[in-house]
Amino acid sequence: MAKIEECLDRLHDLRDSGDPLTVAAIEAFENEIGYRLPEDYKEFHLLRNGGRLEFHTTNGEASVSTLYGLIPDDEICDLRWHREVYSDRVPRDYLMIGDDYGYLFLCYAFTEDEFGQLIRWDRSEELTTPFDEVGFALDKSFSDFLCGLGPNEDELDFLNESAAAVPEPFRSIALYDLQGLRAFIDAGG
Repeated sequence: MAKIEECLDRLHDLRDSGDPLTVAAIEAFENEIGYRLPEDYKEFHLLRNGGRLEFHTTNGEASVSTLYGLIPDDEICDLRWHREVYSDRVPRDYLMIGDDYGYLFLCYAFTEDEFGQLIRWDRSEELTTPFDEVGFALDKSFSDFLCGLGPNEDELDFLNESAAAVPEPFRSIALYDLQGLRAFIDAGG
């Protein structure tokens, strides 16, 4: 669980998470979908049950703005809601676990040849291309994907320009720069 905790410590912009899940809640969901979830994905839900990212949204191969959890009061972030709404478009042996503003989806594959792989699904092509032809396998575990998230370059440029005129410690806070904030505090600020 240390790797997931380390990733989450860095992702200060992860907001709107549901209450952390219990092992029993995760096992009940696994029984419901008929598949065992990867360990690192379960660990994430034991610590942070989904949520929205503001700036750490890309890792080069895929982007994500929302990570789904079991959050029935917030259907946009809810695993079950997405499974039901997209049931006629996403095969049952895939589980949608996040999206990038609703067009690119992050899924777990539970097929025989892709079991446990993260797949990026481009929904913009769903009307003309079968699901299995618009999915792109990411060569990462969930924890590697999560730890690899960094700022979107356009958003980072905007943040840097906006923050340039802001004094410390507010600049570091706006940029989610924990090292800059620590340096400010260590310097007596």
